[in-house]
Amino acid sequence: MEILASVLSFMALVAAWLYTVKKLSTVHALLRHLLGVLVGAVAMFVVVVIFVFMGVIAPQGQAATAADMTVDPVAAMENGGHKCPPYRSV
Repeated sequence: MEILASVLSFMALVAAWLYTVKKLSTVHALLRHLLGVLVGAVAMFVVVVIFVFMGVIAPQGQAATAADMTVDPVAAMENGGHKCPPYRSV
């Protein structure tokens, strides 16, 4: 799943770059491509942040999905045998 997320984020960079280059056809070519790379990097960053918040990509050293995380059996027993964290209201 992480490979798919990496490919999609790279595709966002390329798509935003090409879109910017086509829209700024009246600007000098070097400036047009520099702005395209900048817009593409921002688009890639946004896609990666969305994947991190969705749980597809995890920060280094952490599990990517909830299924990969270990469950403390004592905490599960205190929660009535459920493997999810207890619901707490304020």
